[in-house]
Amino acid sequence: IDGGLSNDPVWLDRAEAELKRVEREDPNSALNHAYLAALSYYRRRWDEVEKHANAAVRLDPAEVDGRIWLIDLLRLRGDWPQAIRLCRQMLEREPAWFPARLALAWIYQFSGDPEGSIRENEKTLEQNAHMILAVAGLAYAHLDRGDPAMARQALGRARPEDRGNYVLRLAWALLLACEGNAEAARREADQEVLRWAELFPECPVFVAEVYSVLGDTENALAWLEKGVRGGDHRKSWLLRDP
Repeated sequence: IDGGLSNDPVWLDRAEAELKRVEREDPNSALNHAYLAALSYYRRRWDEVEKHANAAVRLDPAEVDGRIWLIDLLRLRGDWPQAIRLCRQMLEREPAWFPARLALAWIYQFSGDPEGSIRENEKTLEQNAHMILAVAGLAYAHLDRGDPAMARQALGRARPEDRGNYVLRLAWALLLACEGNAEAARREADQEVLRWAELFPECPVFVAEVYSVLGDTENALAWLEKGVRGGDHRKSWLLRDP
């Protein structure tokens, strides 16, 4: 779901069943706690995100996945300084570990630093030229700078076989809306894309952006409310988002 490959919530149900089984069999598995933190994030069980992420780190101080979900939780709360600090700590230990670099890029974007976001996304793409989340992040950062041409160029860096990815399709929807192509934007942000966006706590605001640019105030407000009710507390970003 995180990578934009599925919008079927049944995968979360299956993952939860397996992770709970492992937890019963091995309650001291740091990796399993990290995955439970990820599941809890999608389920919007915020206290459990912290509980499992902290357990993962306590059981294995070298464990990195749990820390990423703590960073994502801080990002969703709009606690940019703390999230940036954790990202930098991780990158000091593991400079090539791209999830931390990718997380840092999105934090820079939401904290009002699109140039920083571009810089970090480009570093990620140096490691993997086909990293979809970095391609989309680059496009969003250029749109925030008011440069649709560069955003289009960024999205063009994705592989043709990834064109149907939900992350990319939502980014394309915003770009097309900014370019004034309302019909094409609505085709991209279809029911399948919207179904995916509902599963990811940060994504309702991305949908609201599309509707806002299209001048569809009713749907923009509905998706903003969906995001805030779902735990999106990035107030400073919501006030700054162009």
